[in-house]
Amino acid sequence: QTVAGTSMKITDVKAYDLRYPLEVPFANSQGWSRARTAGVVEITTDAGITGWGEGLRAADRSVRDRLIGRDPTTTDVIWQGLSRGDIGAMSGVDIALWDIAGKALDLPIHRLLGGAFRERIPAYASGLFMKDVPDATRALEDEAKGYVDQGFPAVKMKIGFGRDYDTTNVSAIRRAIGPSIGFAV
Repeated sequence: QTVAGTSMKITDVKAYDLRYPLEVPFANSQGWSRARTAGVVEITTDAGITGWGEGLRAADRSVRDRLIGRDPTTTDVIWQGLSRGDIGAMSGVDIALWDIAGKALDLPIHRLLGGAFRERIPAYASGLFMKDVPDATRALEDEAKGYVDQGFPAVKMKIGFGRDYDTTNVSAIRRAIGPSIGFAV
């Protein structure tokens, strides 16, 4: 029996590896990215409900084979049975399963997870990656100012490129956004 009170089974699992090349590659402290990628999982049920999830990579065929016929609302049981696999792909499966449960009950996921602790959360702009451009500092300053102009109360910058790069650019960003904007690294 499911959370909706009726039996529901997974009938299909499709995985989509999305990728698009970047015009300007960027880096974080782990390395350079020349493309943006994501793994999207689509899980369909015999009740006509489809759940969608996103992870670092799409789930492979072995995950699909282990999900077909299962009750999608048994998220913890499924997670425990599959967690020995690729966590980057498993997060997409988990999100898709919660999406199905929320749709089956016509409830937002936060209600299924125990409720909302707040009505609003502060947002910040996450970007400010290292880029191979003629004036990297100026590009970072312009990007940070753009986030502030869009109304973000805080920005987050990627660091870990060496003391000279990091101190030069962290200082430049702080000057560019001023003292009242939150700044995370």
